[in-house]
Amino acid sequence: SFASKFPYGMKSPENFISGMIVAARMVTVAMSIMVLISLRQFKHESLSNFGNIVAVFILGLSGTFTYYARAENVDIPMLCWWAISQASLWTYIFFDENKKKNLLIASVAAGLAIATKDAAAVLVLAAGLIVIFFGASRIKDAAQFAAASLLTYFAIAVLPQPWRWIEHVKLNNPSGGRIARFAQFDNSFSGQIALLNKT
Repeated sequence: SFASKFPYGMKSPENFISGMIVAARMVTVAMSIMVLISLRQFKHESLSNFGNIVAVFILGLSGTFTYYARAENVDIPMLCWWAISQASLWTYIFFDENKKKNLLIASVAAGLAIATKDAAAVLVLAAGLIVIFFGASRIKDAAQFAAASLLTYFAIAVLPQPWRWIEHVKLNNPSGGRIARFAQFDNSFSGQIALLNKT
């Protein structure tokens, strides 16, 4: 019968699925608000409060942001964790109070951003370089930032489903099926030039 096609004994899951969609959108909206709140934390004597408010409004009212804020995908959650990480990292760099606490929050939030979407890994690497840039004596802090970020990522993304994570890595590496399937240019010098011309 038609009802037997649904899992867990569900006979008519439409209402349940609709509720889950609404709940997912509410989570995304809440996390988009957190992005804007995090943006307000970027304060410095060289930055005006009015300029900060204008930046929040520009981002909050932009078409791309408002679209993704209700699209229940992983982009806004990743951006939320990353914004929290950057706000804490900003406080760590420019203010003296609670430095270790802010570095820890920045590290954990960065790890959550990577666990949400792999693309955040590049942002986390850049953040570690920023820590080093603001003083060679902070290389130890940068190492702690990297370690805490990786530990958080491992605990959230790898430990619960290690075999699925391995398959994910295999699928998304340069020789994996997904990238090979969507590649439009040869992995050669001429292919890279062709890609550059199309970018």
